[in-house]
Amino acid sequence: MSACAAVLGLVLSLTAAGQTYCLKFAAPDGTTTSMAIRAELKDIQLGGTSMGVTGSVQANMKVTVLSHDEDKKTFRLKIELSDVKAVFNGAPQGAPPTPAVVVEVDELGRIVKIEGQAGLDAADLMASAGVPVQILGIAMIAAWFPEKEVAVGEQWTGEAEMPTAFGTGATAHFTCRLVKVDGDAATLAGETQATMPPFQMPNPLQPGTQMTVSDGRLATRVAGQVVDLSTGMTRQTAGDVEISMTADMAGMQLPVSLSAYFAGAKDDETAAKLLEQVQKGGPTEAAEAAAAAGAPAGEVMEVGENDFQAKVLQADQPVLVDFFATWCPPCKQQRPIIEKLAGQYAGRVVFAAVDIDKSPKLTEQYKIDAVPTLVIIRGGEEVWRRVGLTEEKDLSAALEAQLGK
Repeated sequence: MSACAAVLGLVLSLTAAGQTYCLKFAAPDGTTTSMAIRAELKDIQLGGTSMGVTGSVQANMKVTVLSHDEDKKTFRLKIELSDVKAVFNGAPQGAPPTPAVVVEVDELGRIVKIEGQAGLDAADLMASAGVPVQILGIAMIAAWFPEKEVAVGEQWTGEAEMPTAFGTGATAHFTCRLVKVDGDAATLAGETQATMPPFQMPNPLQPGTQMTVSDGRLATRVAGQVVDLSTGMTRQTAGDVEISMTADMAGMQLPVSLSAYFAGAKDDETAAKLLEQVQKGGPTEAAEAAAAAGAPAGEVMEVGENDFQAKVLQADQPVLVDFFATWCPPCKQQRPIIEKLAGQYAGRVVFAAVDIDKSPKLTEQYKIDAVPTLVIIRGGEEVWRRVGLTEEKDLSAALEAQLGK
């Protein structure tokens, strides 16, 4: 569901190499945490066409640790939503039914079981402004902790099988990072891409019937998760989520996608500010941590088809080009890493970004099939390429290799 989120226990340890952290779910039975949560609908698309709708929802969420199994090292959590208020296309909606959802997680924070389906009825979904608020609640408490101790700035990746609120399993690929530890709080960030096998769900066009869904995908980005080290409880979180699938409606294959921003904090005012920040795409916690460490963000100039020749191909220095899209969660996570390197390599490397939606000819010319795609161009020729979210150390190594030639 989500990357690096929610109710978790963090155990601090020291090693000879410095301070490292063992991240494990270890909240005692009866532990509770509460957050004011907000979500804003980004878009709903049918058949690749935006429906042009707007929606927002806010609620209070309480998470309680019901019990744990010492042998299996699993924990049962109850998620309760109250005071749900939704606005859809400018009109206030009646509060949707939001029964409590119970999930089971392991000591690494991974969800291993979801009891029942959550908020998938079409009428209930519209009553919550098109935002699957219960699914968001589950996303906010899911986590992907490393199997070993990690230091600040360290990143880990992996793959795991997980259940979903749709009543089916999914294969999740995740990337997480411990951004910083400040006093009694730790900040994490990450993103998850999950694929689902075909499944059945309620048909919104024919109430009371089911439809077959295929090509199901779930992408979640957590831009900053602040966790209390002493209690293991989440203080705040913010990010975005996208659900896409192909629905078989009366024999017609219809691509459907829904995307939304979300935020959770100790009070509604803070949650609203976090939501506004993540809607603007930053600054993320990673960029703030880099600045605090003395590596100021550098300039990444956006170029297009009119100035690519002059600013990139004719540049005297190597150019790192970030082919990105504004709707791409991993692209938003990649940008702070690039900005940090732009500060470190100022005067030696040019950093540029190309919005693929604004520059279709460049996208075709450079055969960009996925974003983010990072390309190093030197003397007008491509000399290096990497597809997908790329770690700072790998980018730095690629740049050093070019500067050494």
